[in-house]
Amino acid sequence: MDRGSNREGDEMDNNFTENMEDNQMDNCEEYFTKFLSHWERQRRMAAVQAVCNVTHMICVMKLYCCSRYVDRSVGNIFGERENVRRELMTQLSTNEKCRDILRMGPDAFARLCELLRATGRLKDNKNSIVEEQVAKFLYVLAHNAKNRTISFFFRRSGETISRHFHEVLRAIITLEDQFLRQPNGVEVSQEIVNSHSVIERAFGVLKKRFPIISTGTESHFSVRTLTKIVLACCILHNYLMGVDPDEQILREVDQELWNSEPQTEDIYSTEKDNEEARLGASIRDEIAKRMWQGYIERRQ
Repeated sequence: MDRGSNREGDEMDNNFTENMEDNQMDNCEEYFTKFLSHWERQRRMAAVQAVCNVTHMICVMKLYCCSRYVDRSVGNIFGERENVRRELMTQLSTNEKCRDILRMGPDAFARLCELLRATGRLKDNKNSIVEEQVAKFLYVLAHNAKNRTISFFFRRSGETISRHFHEVLRAIITLEDQFLRQPNGVEVSQEIVNSHSVIERAFGVLKKRFPIISTGTESHFSVRTLTKIVLACCILHNYLMGVDPDEQILREVDQELWNSEPQTEDIYSTEKDNEEARLGASIRDEIAKRMWQGYIERRQ
C-alpha cells in the first residue's frame, strides 16, 4: 500500500510539474504575442507621426515661399502701376499730344494745375499729385469717358477716380468769379446783340473742346453734377481762350458755321416756303425772352 501510494504521489507531482511548465510556456507565448502586437502598433503610430511631421514641414515651407512670392508680386504690381502713371504724366507734361488727350497744351495744363493748387482745394498727397488728379478730370470732359476707362489708363480704382473727379470739379467752380462773368440783364455785349453767330461760335468751340456736354448718349452723372460740369466747362473754356485758344478748333467751328448758313440765292428761291420757319423762330425767341426774364427776376 505504501509503495502504491508513493507511485501515485510521484505521478501526481510529475503531472503537476508538467502542467506548470505547460502553463508557463503558454504564458510566455501569450506575453510574446502581446509584445509583438504592441510593438507593431507603436511602429505604425511612429510611421504615421513621421509622415504627419514631414507633411507639416512641407506645408509650412510652401506657405512661407508663397507668402514671399505674393509679397514680391504685390510689390511688383504697385511698382509697375506707379511707373505707368509716372510715364503718362511725363508725356502729358512735355508732349504736344497733351492737346489731343486733355484739350489743352502742356503749358496751359501746367498753369491750370497751379491755379487749382492755389485755391487750396487740391493738394499733392503720398498717392497722387495735383497734375494727375486734374488730368483724369480733363480726360473725362474731353472724351466723355467712364471710370473703367480712366482706371485702365491711370491704374487707379474706380472709387479713387470718382473721388478725384468731384474734388477737381469743386475746385474749378471756385474759379468762376475769375473767369466767368454772369450777365446782369443791363449790360449786353454788342457782339451778342448784333449777331447770334457769336453765341453759336462760342458754344460750337465749347462743345468741340469738351464733348461731354454734347454727347447724345445717356449720361451716367446726376442732373446736379451735370449742371456743375457745364459750369466747369464754361470756366475752362474762358480760361483757355486767354492762354491757349486752339486755332484749329476755331477754324473747324467757323467752317461748320459757314457751311450751315444758307446762300443768298437759296434764300430768295425758298422765301415763299419760309413762313413756318419764321413762325418757329418767333416762338423760340419768345421762349428765350421769357427764360431770360425769369433768370433776371431770380437774381434780383
